[in-house]
Amino acid sequence: MSPLTTDTDWTSLDLPTAKPAMPFVGEWVTPWVASSFLVAVLTATYVVGGQQLPMLEQTLLAISVCATLTAATLVVVRSARSKEASTREERARPAAEALDSGVAGLDFAAYVDGMQQWTSTVLELLQHARGCAAEGSRLASELDAGLSDTTDLQQLLNASAPNELTIHDAATIRSVCTLWETNQARIEQLAASSDPGWHRRWRARSVADRRLRHGAMIADPMVIPYRT
Repeated sequence: MSPLTTDTDWTSLDLPTAKPAMPFVGEWVTPWVASSFLVAVLTATYVVGGQQLPMLEQTLLAISVCATLTAATLVVVRSARSKEASTREERARPAAEALDSGVAGLDFAAYVDGMQQWTSTVLELLQHARGCAAEGSRLASELDAGLSDTTDLQQLLNASAPNELTIHDAATIRSVCTLWETNQARIEQLAASSDPGWHRRWRARSVADRRLRHGAMIADPMVIPYRT
C-alpha cells in the first residue's frame, strides 16, 4: 500500500464557497414585547398585593394590557410574514453563476439574434391568423394582444446592443423573452385554429428559427442557488 501524500499548498486552493444569505432588516419587536411584559407585571402586582383600584383605572389597565399584547402579536406575525416573503423571493432569484454564463458576449449576441428572427417568424404567423379571424370575435382580440406583445418584444430586441448591455439589462431581456415564450404555445394554438393548413406549412419552414431562437445550443450549467 502506497503511503499517503499530502499537499502543503492545500490552503491556497481556490475552492468555491456558498454565498451567504441576504441580510433581512425586520421590525424591532423588543419594545412591544417589553411594554406588554411591564404592563402584565404591573397588573399582577396589584392583583397579588390585594390593592384595590378605582373602576376607571382598572378598566384603563385592562385595556392597556390587551392593546400592548395585541400590538406585539401583530408585529411578530407581520415580521414573520415579511421574512418568509423575503426568503421566497431570494430563493426564486437565479444564482450569479447562471447570470454570468448567459451574458457572455457571443452567447448573448446569438441569443438576441435568434430571438429577433423568431419573433419576426411569429409575427408572420399572427398577422396571417389575424387576417383570417372574424372582426370583433374573441379570437381576434386574443390575436391582437399576441401581436402587440410580439411587436413590443421585437422592438426591444432591435433596440438592444448585446455588447453594451450590463448584466442586469441582459437578465431583464432574458426574463421578458421567457415570459413571452410562456404564452407562445397558447397563442400559436389560437393562430392554428384560424387556418390549420397554413399553420402546418408555417411550422414546417420555421423549424430552424424555432430551434435556434436561444442562440447556441448549449446546456445550462449546474449551479447552486442562494442559501438562506
